Formats: sequence, structure tokens, C-alpha cells
Amino acid sequence: HVDTGMGFERLVRVLQKVDSNYETDIFKPILERIGEVVGVPFRSANAEQQVAFQVIADHIRMLTFSISDGALPSNEGRGYVLRRILRRAARFGRKLEMHEPFIFKLVPTLVELYGGAFPEIVEKAPYVMDVIRSEEESFNKTLDRGIEIFNDIISELKAKKQSVIPGGEAFKLYDTFGFPVDLTRVMAEEIGFSVDEDGFTVEMEKQRERARKAGKFTLQESEAGDWQVLNPAEETTFVGYETHDLETRIHKYTRRNGHYHLILIETPFYAESGGQVGDRGKIIGDGFELEVLDTQKESDHNVCICRAEGDVTLTGGPVRAVVDMELRKPTTYNHTATHLLHAALREVLGEHVRQAGSLVAPDHLRFDFTHFKKVEPEQLETIERIVNRQIREDYPVRYEYTDFNAAKQRGAMALFGEKYGDVVRVVSIANSPETAPVSLELCGGCHVKQTGQIGPFVIVQESSIASGVRRIEALTGPKAVEYIQRSRDVVQELDQLLNTPAPELTGRVRQMMEQIRGLEKQIQQLQAKEVLSRTDEFLAKAEQYGDINLIVEQFEDQDVNLLKQLGDAIRQKSEQTVGFFVNLLPDGRVNFICAVTDDLIKGRQLKAGDLVKEAAKIAGGGGGGQPHLATAGAKNADKLPEVLQFLKAKLAGAGK
Repeated sequence: HVDTGMGFERLVRVLQKVDSNYETDIFKPILERIGEVVGVPFRSANAEQQVAFQVIADHIRMLTFSISDGALPSNEGRGYVLRRILRRAARFGRKLEMHEPFIFKLVPTLVELYGGAFPEIVEKAPYVMDVIRSEEESFNKTLDRGIEIFNDIISELKAKKQSVIPGGEAFKLYDTFGFPVDLTRVMAEEIGFSVDEDGFTVEMEKQRERARKAGKFTLQESEAGDWQVLNPAEETTFVGYETHDLETRIHKYTRRNGHYHLILIETPFYAESGGQVGDRGKIIGDGFELEVLDTQKESDHNVCICRAEGDVTLTGGPVRAVVDMELRKPTTYNHTATHLLHAALREVLGEHVRQAGSLVAPDHLRFDFTHFKKVEPEQLETIERIVNRQIREDYPVRYEYTDFNAAKQRGAMALFGEKYGDVVRVVSIANSPETAPVSLELCGGCHVKQTGQIGPFVIVQESSIASGVRRIEALTGPKAVEYIQRSRDVVQELDQLLNTPAPELTGRVRQMMEQIRGLEKQIQQLQAKEVLSRTDEFLAKAEQYGDINLIVEQFEDQDVNLLKQLGDAIRQKSEQTVGFFVNLLPDGRVNFICAVTDDLIKGRQLKAGDLVKEAAKIAGGGGGGQPHLATAGAKNADKLPEVLQFLKAKLAGAGK
């Protein structure tokens, strides 16, 4: 065998006698489809646009195959690679004047091209399209604004005769607008600039440090104190699966921030991990009693963080360790319910669903999972119904320790990014050991013995916490019963207030909302009539800057669309006029609306978009729009005098 280094694409290029890989049958249909979508054939595009065609064609191929194989865009690991590539493709779409999601529309062409050899992408095509479209919609919300900020940064650097984008600015583009640093680098290199990537890394580390400090107590802090060993021990053991109240001894302790940190030789206290909160309870010794506020993991030890009334003397004698079962018991309900929820999500939404985080507490559970769009109400009802059915079936919950690879071969779910040893604990929920499990996961947490112990399961909220990551919050047992009772009380109260039977409440509320919307519309029409009727009054108060008229009016929490109508009215009734409207909002922010007559646009190069953009920048905001009409928003209304000073100086310089 001779390794020519040609690869499949180069080999096809030689066989088909073309000048570029992109002219082969591998890419040609995709390029043609891009041309159809953007309205510009590849051959008619300029050189810069043709590069955009080629980048998008290459990226859609990679994205389709990767997502079909189970990868999903995210902010970590391989998922971040996908997100960066997709966002790079979206940014190149701007060079083809594509401001709406379009990349997902290329998937069917790629599937038609490759589906014969790779049938899995045929099956996954609708799913791949949904994932890509969701990512495009998410990024499009900030992409144009991010490009605008990038251009502002470049303009400021050019004015200073500098060519390196500071790390802080690159981090702002990443943190606020979702620009991966390599995307900023590519954009910079296109115009001969570079990025201070070391500075970017410093800013990223600062953010991580802020997050760490904002987070809860970490056990590393306790290392600052000296550990006092009371009973030497080669190892400590967690026995909390079997017992919740036992006699043991303190291995060692330290004090930190007024709290005692204890490690017991044998401990029934579960340390926070896998989403499950740490146990609370009591440690009672000869002459002292400690309240266990939390239990955290440090190396291989479960560390109890305790509070005592005054100073106490800890000894090496026996102590009684008691877990607060009023908290542990409902925690086990929620933990087992989390496993059932995970399985139900995969059944209803698809096997792409993976756990992305969780919180298992006594009073509620929270489950984060990978999914590309909102879970519909009908789907949530189905998921809730499945979990409650499995609870009613009263399935046994079994535990076993086994080899990690053997567990994976059996299909056990593992949390992505979690580190596992050679021997793992497998939690299975099944009717019997011989039947296929409802749920099979690697888990070291505490669970019920039978699913029937969980009681009712209620989903109370579903939301998005990041692009491609959804969150479900739910209640079980007594908390679920309380929630159902409160919901019933609300329905009964509405029944009495609206004098409407419960089954008819939805229709009645909908009818009232329509009436309210109608009344609000009438109010808006009256307000519009009143404001627009003052057009001549505003024109009469115009200030003169040479031969340019400036109208400045201030409003409070007015409808922006109405003020835009006012701008149009002033444009129709006047010449050589700039209208500038200040709209003060209740939260301290401010809107600017600017209108410029056509003669000033053509004769003096005054554009509403430029004026409002500069004005908003002074007040800590941004915006823009058309030459004749534009809007902006800013956060510092107290900068209004400086904004007006800038505007008047600008017109004074342009007037004759």
C-alpha cells in the first residue's frame, strides 16, 4: 500500500478533472442549494461570497454527520466544537445577506447526496434540522449586534493606530454575544488585526473565579485549618445506605469560620454529589451535641459541617451519628423520581436526551437535559403520566456493584463528564431482574426501595437555561400533594371570582383577555391620536441650527411604534428637519427615536441611524436603523444633557 496523502475528496477531484474539491460531485449539489436559498448562484457570487459558500458547504456536512451520531452543540467538550463551527457558518451567512436561519435548509440536500451510503442520516434528518435551526435562532438574536460591537472596537483601535483587539473586548464578545474567541480571531485576521488571546484567557479565568466565589462553600477552604486527629484510621466508610443512626467515632476535625468540620470513621451522612444534597442531622457525644448543617466531599472522606452552641471539647470517645430522616426520606423520593424522569424524557423526546445537571433536594427536584427546543405541554403531560404510572407499578429499585465497562455494555446511563472508578454502583428500576429495566444508571445516591414510596409526581416548570439545554422542576410525595391542593384552591377561588364553573374557566379567561386587548388597543389609538395631533405644535417649537430644524421632545414610557409614527409625520410635514424623541422608561433606561428628512440625508449626509447610534453610545447603549428613521436604547438616562449637546453640535456643524 502506498499512502499518497490524497484523501477521498482529492481523488474524486483528479478523477473528475476539476480544479477544486468544491467543483466535484461531493460539494456541487450543496453549493447549488446554497445559491437557491440565498438567491445568488455560486458562479455569480464574488470571490468573498464564494468563500462563504464553501465554508458553509463544508460545515453543514460536518454538522449533519456529527449531530446524527449523537453530538449536540453545547458550551463544553465536543459540543463546543459543534457550536463554534455552526456559529462560524452563521457568520459567513451574513456575507451572503442571510439574517434569518437558513443553514438547516441545506440538510435535505446533503442527506440526498450521502444518504445511500449513510442511512443513519436519513433517519435523523428531521432531528438534525431542528437542532441546527434552534442553534441558528439562538445565535441570530445576538449575531448582528455582536458584529456591530466588533466594528465599533475596530474603529476605536484604528483611531488609536492599534491593531490588537484587547482580551477584555474579545471576552465581552464571547460572554455577551456568544462569539467564540476563534470566530473573533478569524474576523480580525480578515482585516489585518489580531486578538490578545492571553488576555482573553485571563478574563475567562477571572469569570471562573467569580463563579467559584459566588458558589457555595467548598471543602478546600477547610484545609486552611489544622486537622486534629482523635482516632487514627486508614480509611473512613459511608454506611448510610443501610443505617441512619449508629455509634461511631470521630477520626479528625478542624474549625473554620466558626464551624466544626468532622470526619467520622463510619458515617451515615451522605456527602453532596451526583446532584443530591448533603445530609443534615446530629452528632451527639459525651458532653456535646453538634448540629450537622451539611455534608461535603473531600477526597475520599465525607466531611460533616457542624454548628455547636458555644465552644465544645471534642474527644475520641464514641459518638452517636443521626441523619435527619425528615429530610433524607423526601430526598430519596426525588432522586428515584429523577431517574424515572430521565427515562421518560428519552422515551418521549428521543435518545439524544442526556442529563446535563441536576439538583435532588428534600423539597423539590431539578433536572437539566440536552434538548434543542421547548418541550410542548402535551409532551410534558405524557412524561408526567409515564412517571406516575411507573410509580404506581411499585417497581423494586435494585443496586449492585459491577465493572464499569460491563455496566456500560448493559446500557447503563453515565453522567457526561463525571469520573467513575473501575467498580461502579448501578441503580436499576425493573419489575424483576429478568425483565428489561425502566431505568438503568450509574449512581451513588440514595433511593427508595420501591417506586410506590415516591407518591405523586408533578412537573411544575419547564424552561431553557442555555442553548440546547432545558430544565424541568418537579415535586414528589407530600410536596406534590400540597401543590395539587394549592392549584385546586386557586381554581376554586377563580370559580367564585368569575362566577364560572371550573371546566369553563379557560374559555372565560380567554374571553376577558380578548376584551382587555381590545380596550388596550383603543387606549393606544387615543394616545396616538393625541400625540400625532401635536405634530404642528412640535414643528413650531423647532430650534434652528443654521438652516436645519431640530425638534427634541421628551416622553415617559410611551409606545416606541407611536413615536416612530410621529417621526414619519414630521418627515411628511417638513423639510430640513431632524426629529429626536427621548422616551424615559420606569427602570431608568431610555429609548431614542430619530427621524431625518430626505433632503438632509441626500444633501448633508445626515442619517438617523448614525445619529441615534452615537447618541446611544454616550448613554451606555446602542442601536441603529435606516437613514430616515432609527431607534436605540441606553441604560444611563442621566447622560441626556450630554446626548443633546452632541446632537446640537452635530447639526450646528452641518447647518448653513
